[in-house]
Amino acid sequence: HPLEAARLLATSSAEVQANRLDAARELARRFNSVVVLKGSGTVIARPDGYTVVNGTGNPALATAGPYIALALALLIMAPHLVWLVRNDFLPFAYASARAAPSRGILDHVLHPLVFALGQLAFLLPALAIAAAVIWPQPKGEDAAMPGAAKADAFDRRIVTLLAFGPAATTVAISALSGRGAIAMWGYPLWLFLGLWIVLHARTAIEPARLGRIAAAWAGVFVLFAVVFAASYSVLPAIDHRYRAVFYPGDRLADELARRFRAATGRPVTYVIGSMWDGGNVAHYAPEQPRVLIDGDWRRAPWIDLGDVRSKGAVVVWTGSADPSVQTPGVQLNIVRQRGRHRSDGDAGRLARGRGRRADPAAVHAAVPPRRSRADRRLGDPAAAACIRQALKSAAD
Repeated sequence: HPLEAARLLATSSAEVQANRLDAARELARRFNSVVVLKGSGTVIARPDGYTVVNGTGNPALATAGPYIALALALLIMAPHLVWLVRNDFLPFAYASARAAPSRGILDHVLHPLVFALGQLAFLLPALAIAAAVIWPQPKGEDAAMPGAAKADAFDRRIVTLLAFGPAATTVAISALSGRGAIAMWGYPLWLFLGLWIVLHARTAIEPARLGRIAAAWAGVFVLFAVVFAASYSVLPAIDHRYRAVFYPGDRLADELARRFRAATGRPVTYVIGSMWDGGNVAHYAPEQPRVLIDGDWRRAPWIDLGDVRSKGAVVVWTGSADPSVQTPGVQLNIVRQRGRHRSDGDAGRLARGRGRRADPAAVHAAVPPRRSRADRRLGDPAAAACIRQALKSAAD
């Protein structure tokens, strides 16, 4: 340390820092030892006068700032890390369950490529607006953006890492594992892209350029509005593809809540089903029930299974099932609708889209008793497995 070197040489640390090479050589000669003089530009000196300087160190690490920042970051992250450990890293389990599996060596190339192309398609509207920032290039040094001119190489490296690092890491993980990431997972990863464009554009935003940026933004906005309107008003009658916005979750939730109360005399507190089916009921039902996702307590560890056992739950699923099936001990209520809301006793249909040929999907609900045998069977295997898993979880 420079202060230790100063004491050994009977001088001040300021003089040691001013003549680091000479101080290190003198210490090595006087004590016949290899000396390492710490600091920005570490000096390594041998007794024979041979000296090496390591200029790769960062002087910022010699201050308390980075370590205080690291300690604060760990302090802020600690509750989240504890939650992850206590809940078996549930978000990672969710990502693993949603990611497409690897079926061979080709997926190590195909899946990351599809994800990268999806991100590029997502960024195209923003890049169209950004094009007005960098094009046409100004002439003359006085046209440079003041903020960009003040940014040094280190600033640009950090912003580049923040702008592209998360997406690059996701692509690398997909390439190594062969798993397919969902495109929307990458949307929040580009928060620093705008800052990166501004730093590297180095163009001043004069009134003419600002006008071009506003025109590009308005064009993208109008394009989005047109595509949105066409997607939900014109295309359903052409492609007959299901669109989630037309799912009548509010009517489904009201119907199931009413039937659950009629069957049990209690308000519905828990819903057992997929994130989509159960989530719609939980969102729209007046009681705001909680969802036991897929009947697996590991996917909803915040739910008290004892409370589920005490208050009961409604199981909801989509798919085919015979409406005449009535399993002993399990009340099977078939809720169906078509077009406008109507109910034909225990039968009806819930349309998945608009247009004459919209694909209808039956939505089924069952109210299992609190003391049912877990091996009771329903007509639909998927629903039976969901109920069995829920009852087994509650029994455990």
